[in-house]
Amino acid sequence: MGIRNLLFNKFKFSLKNTPDPRIIEKEEEVREKIDKAHAQGRYSFFENDFAYEFLDKCVKENDYDRYMVFYDMIDGWDRECNLSLETGQYIGNLWLSDPNKIPAIHRTYLDGYTYQNGMPYSEDLFNIMEEGLYNYGHANLGAVVGIPDLSLTTTPLDSFTGMINLIASYKHNNTTIIMQFPRELVDNSMGFTSKEAIDTIYDQSTGYCVIKPEYILGAVVKSDDGFDQFYSKEQILSAKVGKAM
Repeated sequence: MGIRNLLFNKFKFSLKNTPDPRIIEKEEEVREKIDKAHAQGRYSFFENDFAYEFLDKCVKENDYDRYMVFYDMIDGWDRECNLSLETGQYIGNLWLSDPNKIPAIHRTYLDGYTYQNGMPYSEDLFNIMEEGLYNYGHANLGAVVGIPDLSLTTTPLDSFTGMINLIASYKHNNTTIIMQFPRELVDNSMGFTSKEAIDTIYDQSTGYCVIKPEYILGAVVKSDDGFDQFYSKEQILSAKVGKAM
């Protein structure tokens, strides 16, 4: 989504609506927050399509009180958002880029990051990109679950909550694996649609359920001195080749 339109443009749909001046003021603040974030090279949570829909509905209904409920919630997450502009806009639009696929994330902590030519280098990250992502289900709790659902490892990204999960800290994670699954294979809750779907998504050749690398798009790596950046699987694997040369 581009920069939000100013409020008075939205009220052209009805001459009966007199814009609440308080909403106009807040809408201008939203635009300023997005402009400021972009000037810093940062993605603003206010430009998230889901956030926009929440506020836009209140604008059209001229409901200031409800507008402020959503505004305060989004503003809180915007202050927590440390995604680079390019990363936020790419991932924030993944769910719209292909309606036949569901984007999803897996947050984790990976040891041993180093950087070469601005690219992250991690053997664990390389292994995930090359071999896939292990889904141990509830094995860490000592429970046997058979074939674990994707929901035990992944969180769908096609919602406001999904975007919050992307930026929120989880067990001090420094890496978020970005995936995308065909809707014919999984439902909105990350459940498999058939037995064939399980065999299509999981590689079980090692005795474990591993999400095949073809469903992995790349990873967002947390930065300590800048904004969190998305690196595609191809970029990550190219860094491995470059490091070896």
